[in-house]
Amino acid sequence: MAQDAGTPRIDAETFYDPGPDVVLRFYSRSANAPPGRGVGEAGFVHPRARLHGIPHFRRGLSNFATAPFELDGRHYSSVEHAFQGAKISLADPGIGARFALDSGHPLASAPGSDAQAAGRRIVNLSPAQLSQWDGVKQDVMQGAWEARF
Repeated sequence: MAQDAGTPRIDAETFYDPGPDVVLRFYSRSANAPPGRGVGEAGFVHPRARLHGIPHFRRGLSNFATAPFELDGRHYSSVEHAFQGAKISLADPGIGARFALDSGHPLASAPGSDAQAAGRRIVNLSPAQLSQWDGVKQDVMQGAWEARF
């Protein structure tokens, strides 16, 4: 799968074992500051970490960044795809499956921003489903990020 233009590939090895005290933040307008020196960041990232040599590495921390991974037996091209697929599956599992690469659906390989837009318009969740989603969405997001790395 092609990488989004301008989005660096970030994986666990990129960090060079930063330790538990490192906090890196992504904002849509994040500056190209050294690791640990961005707004709201803390901790020490070893100077030999590959992360120092990746311009705009924070773009790779976006939910929308193309970084294929497997979660619950399905493959997704971004965290946003997994998130929206899980949400839509509450109303229609067949449509929710379209967000997974395994489906072969064009949405599965579209940019993460397209997945977000589709998740907002493709199916309307009922009030009960919205309540259910509110109770699980943080766990879904965390699970997708853990699966990605």
